[in-house]
Amino acid sequence: MALIFAALGVILRLSTFNAYTGLLTLAAALVALGSSRHRPSWRFLSILGLAGFTVGVYELVYYPLSQASGGNRADGMTILAAVGLALMLLARLIAARWQRSGGQPVAQLRPQDLTQAAHLHWAIAAVWLFLAIGSRGPEPLQLAFLTVLSWLVLTMYALGQARSRSLASSEVWVYLGLISATAGSLYARLAWQWTWLDDWWLLLIGAIALLCELSPWERWGWPLQPWRRAAVVLPALALAVTMAAAGTARTLDLLLLAAIYAVIAAARRQWRWTYASLLLGNWALGRWLFEQDWLESGSVYGFLLGLSLLYAAQVESPRQAVRHAWRLAGSSIIGLTSLWFYRETGILPLGLGILGIALGLTLQIRAFLFVGTATFFLAATDQLVVLSFRYALLKWIVGLLAGLVLIAIAATFEQSRRQLNLVLQDWLAQLREWA
Repeated sequence: MALIFAALGVILRLSTFNAYTGLLTLAAALVALGSSRHRPSWRFLSILGLAGFTVGVYELVYYPLSQASGGNRADGMTILAAVGLALMLLARLIAARWQRSGGQPVAQLRPQDLTQAAHLHWAIAAVWLFLAIGSRGPEPLQLAFLTVLSWLVLTMYALGQARSRSLASSEVWVYLGLISATAGSLYARLAWQWTWLDDWWLLLIGAIALLCELSPWERWGWPLQPWRRAAVVLPALALAVTMAAAGTARTLDLLLLAAIYAVIAAARRQWRWTYASLLLGNWALGRWLFEQDWLESGSVYGFLLGLSLLYAAQVESPRQAVRHAWRLAGSSIIGLTSLWFYRETGILPLGLGILGIALGLTLQIRAFLFVGTATFFLAATDQLVVLSFRYALLKWIVGLLAGLVLIAIAATFEQSRRQLNLVLQDWLAQLREWA
């Protein structure tokens, strides 16, 4: 009978909302919990009673907030989030004491039900806090400290749940904790306008990323994988936020992030992560050269691309053919860039050709030898042609010398054809064994 009257009371008050309707909802929730105490088949009433208790508490808090005028809406949502956190902690505390006392069902409820209710209140509080971030108006915030504290409680609760080895979803709780910590940090920056932190926050994010990567999380009771993923995502996220807010990133910040990814690659011995360092390093170098007005031509881009491909040849597949192709591509781009942009004097392409030949012979790398020889030959031929057109007498001298050299080579080849063939075949056989 009490349950019927409670249900009628809730139905009749649906069209009314005032300072006392929350008490009616609380009373109906208590009646539902009491009515299901001796009837196992009425367990749904216990769940409904818990939900009614939550709704009643929120009604009692929401009504005075709805009647208030002025202020920032974010502060009101912070209060609602704090209510959710209080209910979360209450449910968790009762569940823990209940579990220690034997965990026998009460009103058809078990400690696990209160634990699930605590998780639900965590989610409700998180929703209110995210709404608080999105609903910040121009009015000054009065409860910024409470908001940041609420984010901290959310983070600690999630990370605490992740350490419970009985939970199969411990990784999910780590992710939720990291998201809460990130959102709380963002809110603190928006609320308190710590502009002095903007020059150092990428350094702080980098330190946190290295902490996530290098700390012994498994020994401390947390799953390792979420922290390692956070170490990779946090620097990239920080850079994206910086680019969105300032439109650019400082050269020092780019170098810092490049160093962080290099440390991550070294710690994991997964050298492909250094591609992120390579990209950021090229970006930083290109930005610095731009600031020095040294990007008038496209030569720098060609050199950076070529050097990047040469680095990729060391990181990628250990198969000799693949590495040879990468080296050919990288060194060819460097050689062609020097021939195209520095043709006037020919000093740079000639120097690079000699350097390629020297590196190829010293390190026994075919790609460097081939491209170095080709670059040197093309640069030397181009310079001879240019000089021949500028100086008519030199053209005849060069032609005469070239003819004499070709005649000497032909005569030598005819006299020592067999010996030269043997030497050439031996040299080619050795060349195939090079890298």
